[in-house]
Amino acid sequence: GTGFKWEKGKPQLPIIVPRSYLNLYNFGFAPSQNLPQINEATASTLTIKMEMEGPGGSYTFWGRINAFTDRVNSILVPEEFISWANKNIGQIDSSSPSRIIVKSSNTADPKLNHFIENNNYSTNKELLEASKAASVFKMILSFEFFQGLLILLLSLGLILLSTLLLVERNKDLIYKLRLQGISSASITQFYSKYFTFCALAALLIGFILIGIFRSQYISLISEFGFPISHSWLGILGAGISLGILSALIAFIRIRSRVKSIL
Repeated sequence: GTGFKWEKGKPQLPIIVPRSYLNLYNFGFAPSQNLPQINEATASTLTIKMEMEGPGGSYTFWGRINAFTDRVNSILVPEEFISWANKNIGQIDSSSPSRIIVKSSNTADPKLNHFIENNNYSTNKELLEASKAASVFKMILSFEFFQGLLILLLSLGLILLSTLLLVERNKDLIYKLRLQGISSASITQFYSKYFTFCALAALLIGFILIGIFRSQYISLISEFGFPISHSWLGILGAGISLGILSALIAFIRIRSRVKSIL
């Protein structure tokens, strides 16, 4: 993160702390000792005394929490400090890494499990399973999102079909209006406004229903710690885009049909 750097000679050391450590204090240690609970913002203002001792001597540093993480279950410090401490405090020229961080776009991929097993790595299986469940859940949400868009598209298509049927039913009236000098553009505009009104009403009702049900399932999903992949901005953008596209198609189809009645 920003400021996660260390320079030789500076006593202040930025650190990244696992969020589980803060939870352990708030829900385990603090209640048993009658101490107040603290949030992440408050914890980030605290200074932690860190005493280090090795063949190279004893040193004291003051740690300041730079961020919290859910990925690694150990305190992290800048690489510059690790290199300096290994060389000057531990007097180690080089050391092999004890942990690695693997970034995967799909934790449900069997290749990831094979990679961990083939290299004799150990990991938190529960977190991995939870991550798999979250990936599957996100796929289900995405499928439902696009299914909803398909239903919306079919609804707009049904409204367009109803409008064209209305034009077809009134073709005798349209023919008479054309003979009286009413332009096809005016007639097309009338039926286009009719379609637009019905489409806007359908979109408005759809957004209201989405707002009602979304607030309910979001609260339920949040209890299980699953992320919400689609925001209101994305839903509104998709709905408005489909509405504009449908209005354009409707205008072209209605104009073509009106012009053919003469």
